Amino acid sequence: MTGLDIGWVTPSEKSTICVIYILPKEYDVASSLSERFYLFVVKNFRDLPMHDIYRNPLSSSLKFTRKERVVVQVSWSTTI
Repeated sequence: MTGLDIGWVTPSEKSTICVIYILPKEYDVASSLSERFYLFVVKNFRDLPMHDIYRNPLSSSLKFTRKERVVVQVSWSTTI
């Protein structure tokens, strides 16, 4: 199995909240692997890094909310 990319948003200087985004591919894999899927979260990079490990994160204390967004991609083409 290849590595999975999970996106994240770094909190601002004054915030202690970090939002974790799991993309559709990761969500599908986490759903199918359930108890064999782990989410490793590293926090507090700047001062003293610490981590949490979530086994089966979709059924854990984390509450993921589905959010959809539409992306418009513009390109130009030509023929030769």
